[in-house]
Amino acid sequence: MTLTEFDTIVSQAAQTKSSSILRNASKDRAVIVMSNIFKTAKDSINIFANQFESEICEDQKYLMGLEDVINRGVKINILFSETPVLNSKAVQLINNLEDNKKKLVSLKKLSSKASDYILNLKVNNGHSFHFAVADHRMYRFEIDTNDNQAYFSFNDRDNAKKLENIFDTTWSLSSSL
Repeated sequence: MTLTEFDTIVSQAAQTKSSSILRNASKDRAVIVMSNIFKTAKDSINIFANQFESEICEDQKYLMGLEDVINRGVKINILFSETPVLNSKAVQLINNLEDNKKKLVSLKKLSSKASDYILNLKVNNGHSFHFAVADHRMYRFEIDTNDNQAYFSFNDRDNAKKLENIFDTTWSLSSSL
């Protein structure tokens, strides 16, 4: 399937709030999925990421989607597993927001207690993972952070809730930046 075909399928799934669980692999496809999550989110997005330094977070389409969702007033919580890279384009975008927009974005770093919690859950068989969950129904769960393999859905409340529970607990155990 070409990238254009994948983009069309993902855009349609996002617009129709499809409950299908789909897969993606590659940076370009990850950007398409995340930009559609950004485009269709109405209330909130929780992101569990490494440092915001990846090719995905540096992509112009991703950055434009992130900026647009913030400008629309959607609340974003970002939990980093490591200290964010300050010169990454995504972190710079957040740091350069106007004060009234900056209050929509909350940042925390995973604490050792939160990290232990995740390890004890044995999520993803103990392998590193990233995810984003939005509006209690859509998500992208990256199971292989090296080649951006992930599952995603735009209307799967059960799995979205599981990811939100992990996020909420680790968020409460972590430190603000």
